[in-house]
Amino acid sequence: MAYIRTEVADIITVRSIITIHEIDLRTFNTINGESHNFPELIYLREGFSDMLIGGIPFRLEAGQILLVPPNAFHGPVDPNCRGTGVHTIFSFDSDSPLLPALYNRIITLSKDKILQYLALIEKGMGLFESAPPNSKQSGMVRRDEAEDYAVLALKKQWELFLASLYYDYVPAALIKRQRQKEKMLADFTVYLKAHLHEKVTLSQMERHLGVSRSTLRRLVSELCGCSPINYFLELKFKEAKRLIGEGALTFTEIADRLGFETIHYFSRQFKKHTGYSPREYSKQYTQKTHSD
Repeated sequence: MAYIRTEVADIITVRSIITIHEIDLRTFNTINGESHNFPELIYLREGFSDMLIGGIPFRLEAGQILLVPPNAFHGPVDPNCRGTGVHTIFSFDSDSPLLPALYNRIITLSKDKILQYLALIEKGMGLFESAPPNSKQSGMVRRDEAEDYAVLALKKQWELFLASLYYDYVPAALIKRQRQKEKMLADFTVYLKAHLHEKVTLSQMERHLGVSRSTLRRLVSELCGCSPINYFLELKFKEAKRLIGEGALTFTEIADRLGFETIHYFSRQFKKHTGYSPREYSKQYTQKTHSD
């Protein structure tokens, strides 16, 4: 007898946990603001906080939460007036298309949601600690006693929390529009993956989707945090990583397969987008595989 299998989509996946910490604005020394390429969830435990996010002013009050978009510069409206707030922060990596609907949206949490959030923060602080000063890196590292199952459980609980924010606080009409955008992006992604070996121009992209250039740019920027061309390059380099891992092709052959004119241009762009040269990535991949 055949059984029906219902596929369950991972609507929000937390790929990595970056920071879980608290900042008291009354004593915090760094007041100039910052930007980074990952989202940051700010909950105000007490007091108030006047912030600029991407040049737009926001006032966060006790019991409210706000998701700062990736690459958005955020800091105090007035560096000389820090506010009285205590920020409780969770930052993470995720490319979920649902998150943009939550960006820059001030949400007043219910008592249950506040308790859920603070419990996750407390659990996270028990599993992670600040990176050692001599590591020359920011963020957090797992504590020695943090078990794999506990870190996995925390990741899943954060995903459920973020999903509940989306479904509990984003208006239904906005969710419908968001799903339409996700469908368009999925079609766009399938098109780009079928042409990884080519140079695809913006004109070809917009003709395929049947939208204007400004609509295309807005769609990809909102859902992926980058331009259409950079999104195409990210797909190319994701495929390049897979091919390097397989080890069946030389770097020159991979560059040619992915439509790069020279190995030098491919190597330069690969390092720009991944932080590693193809050779460095191959070496790291080999070491990780052997250690596993």
